[in-house]
Amino acid sequence: MSDPETSDFEQVSENHEAHTPASEDSTPTPPASTTTSTSSSTNEESASITLHSDMSFEDGNIAIIAGNTAFKVHRSVLSRKSALFKDLLSLPQPETEEKFEELPVVRLLDPPEDISTLLDAIYNGARYRFRDDEAPSWTTVHKLLVLGTKYQVDELRDEAIHQLNARYPRKIGDWDYTCRTDSDTSSTVVVSYPIEEDLVIANVARAMDLPDIHLAALYGCCSLPFDVLVRGRTLEDGTVEQLCQDDLFRCLQGKENLLVVARSELRMNLFELDTITETCRQPNVCAEKIARLRAKYRTAEERPRRLYDPLRPDDEEIERHCTDEGLCHECIKYYILRHGGLRQEIRTNLSKYICADRAFS
Repeated sequence: MSDPETSDFEQVSENHEAHTPASEDSTPTPPASTTTSTSSSTNEESASITLHSDMSFEDGNIAIIAGNTAFKVHRSVLSRKSALFKDLLSLPQPETEEKFEELPVVRLLDPPEDISTLLDAIYNGARYRFRDDEAPSWTTVHKLLVLGTKYQVDELRDEAIHQLNARYPRKIGDWDYTCRTDSDTSSTVVVSYPIEEDLVIANVARAMDLPDIHLAALYGCCSLPFDVLVRGRTLEDGTVEQLCQDDLFRCLQGKENLLVVARSELRMNLFELDTITETCRQPNVCAEKIARLRAKYRTAEERPRRLYDPLRPDDEEIERHCTDEGLCHECIKYYILRHGGLRQEIRTNLSKYICADRAFS
């Protein structure tokens, strides 16, 4: 491959073969140290190192080695895209520095597959800017967040945070758009993210100092089964992911608060008698029907999965109940919008119920 002309976070080689975005079965560990070797490599060590087939350029002027994999890349590209590499490569190198195929070597402690993803993102960043109709998995987003943070690749970290903000939007209309409400067994979750991921995301957001994401993820945790919330979730590698004690307390207290607000702000107040819309076509008739709906909602038994999920959209249910009761079309639209407004107030003031802001004070 030849040294390409590059623009910010764009593909830098027309001849570069397509790369697959971040692997689904490999998640980077928390930032490990990066080192530049000062000792000469032995012939045996060099012989055991394999050149990466995709992320290596014929005219590369530096060798990045992770494990037994080498990447021949361009110092200028790394320095331009990564603040960490810029600082690392600006350090004076000793005369006895390690060489690989006559190139200076930088050894990294991350797994080769993670470095491959990092370099692919640096050289082919457009592949990692997902469209609105795409839904990258949490595994992918997590890897981009960790690598972008550790190596100070702003575009990579920003894209990961953008995806998380799309996962937990602040506007209730956007929240509804990303929710799955196909059955009473599903909570407020994005289709591509199982609800159990909220626990992992909460821990990562706390570690990465992302308070808004941390708060929203803890909200999701409040709908987890009690044993999962307390004991944690077993990951594919056998490790158990648990909330810290402070966050566990916030969720346990949050469950109580959400239970109260779901009833007091939504069930009890949705069909207030003085809330008939001015555009109602039959105000006297609708007032009587609204009174009956109000009584039904105040005495109805809550569905278990909705107890701690007041942000869950119920448009279809509200429309069905209003239609069955005989409300006019204008009133039906009004109460659907009113329900959205009440939920927006809860979303806006979510920290009042979860108290997650204290974790960052």
